[in-house]
Amino acid sequence: MNEPVATVNRTVENHLHILASAHQLEVLKRTGRSSACHLDAVDDLRLKNYVDSVATVYEAVSAEGLDGTAEIGEALDRIAKSSSSSEYVNEALSLKEMVAGWLPFSEVQMIQYPSFAMQSTVWKKSGSYTSGSQKVGSLDDIKFWSALWTDNDGEDRLDKTMAITQDIEKNTNGDYLAHGLYVLKCKASTQHGCISDQHAYILHNGDSISSPILSSDRLDVALFTNDQKWETLTTRPVYVNERDALTIGFSSSRNGATANAWKPYGEQKGTGDGREGSWNATDFVLCHLPVYHCKVDASGWSTICLPYEAKPTEGVKLYQIAGRLATTGEICMEEIDAIEAGKPCVIYSDHEEAVILESGVKVEKRIAGENGLLGLFITSATAPKNSIVLNNGAWVLQDSDNRDDRAKMFDFSAYIKSVDNIPTVESWNGVKLPMATLTGIDRVSAEEGISGSSFTIDGRRVANPSFPGIYIKVINGKAKKICR
Repeated sequence: MNEPVATVNRTVENHLHILASAHQLEVLKRTGRSSACHLDAVDDLRLKNYVDSVATVYEAVSAEGLDGTAEIGEALDRIAKSSSSSEYVNEALSLKEMVAGWLPFSEVQMIQYPSFAMQSTVWKKSGSYTSGSQKVGSLDDIKFWSALWTDNDGEDRLDKTMAITQDIEKNTNGDYLAHGLYVLKCKASTQHGCISDQHAYILHNGDSISSPILSSDRLDVALFTNDQKWETLTTRPVYVNERDALTIGFSSSRNGATANAWKPYGEQKGTGDGREGSWNATDFVLCHLPVYHCKVDASGWSTICLPYEAKPTEGVKLYQIAGRLATTGEICMEEIDAIEAGKPCVIYSDHEEAVILESGVKVEKRIAGENGLLGLFITSATAPKNSIVLNNGAWVLQDSDNRDDRAKMFDFSAYIKSVDNIPTVESWNGVKLPMATLTGIDRVSAEEGISGSSFTIDGRRVANPSFPGIYIKVINGKAKKICR
């Protein structure tokens, strides 16, 4: 775990003078010893909860190479090293502004009845504990899902859960989930002494991505304002492919609960009613950050065409088609810093899954790339005859009359319309990729000067491929992959 993440909680414990429990605050109120500073401490605690959420998100997105993640990590480190509560609060407020700029997750309208305006079948009771009181509740004009444990059935509930879920695939307008990073946010609370392991979560491809555990047990404490009674929980981000489905939810068990910790105020003796681990949740929000994960083949090369403005992360380069070398027929590649929305380009990555940063407004229409490069969004198409498709580090001419022999295109990819669209150049000092055909195995155009040559996977010709790696060698017009 990163040091900023690991030390945030210790810093807060050392520097934020917050009373131990909601119950103590209520006692102070009844005895006339509460003051504004106690409520200020609660606001600081809510700020600490925000920092915890940012730390959770940072831990996941730092591997994505997104702009600003290094700065956010440094800010978390300063917070962890703060020497006073005032310094902590000031740094945390600065962090809020930083996150808004560098990690602009935006709400997507995919959740139905997120604030439980009515009881709906789209929310399903999905825990293994089906007794108790689980229904839509209301308090101070706020509607929420109320999940209340009871001891009436006498069950041993330590291994049981109370949960609700909603499946997310497309919204009421028929719009599917777009590719990118997603986090789930919601407001949650419980009554004093009822904390266990309550959390929000996303289920995706068999993985459960959870929020930090709920820490607010102030729902039944009159001292607090409505806003102070609720805590915002945020899950770690999860990457979702185009038109994937996911499930959102909220859950708890009795694990982590203190038995009989809840009692009606003024009744400090007795056993309570076993409601520890109960929870209330509302205002579910699914937030999206457009990012594209592109899997490249062993050569490291691929093509993309994305509906957002795009730029590469570390270890990734973008290229456009510059021409075709007159002497060898190789395709010349020109590196670019970014690509506009809807326009295709070529990508090279030194790792298997390249991360492409997206920004701006999503477009619905594609535009042609340089020199005949055409892009696709969502597709099940086969490459047109005589088009050229990038495969294993070579541009392969789709010259077969048999449609089944030609390449199957994938979402957000691109192809060259025709060799006639590529201008001829006499020389090129940059990256070059060989041309091939479907006749035989990676057959390369047998133009004079290319036979017997070896190429690196990024298209550079080498006289003696002695270093370990994958090479393409052209012999009598045929290209073969060679591993050293």
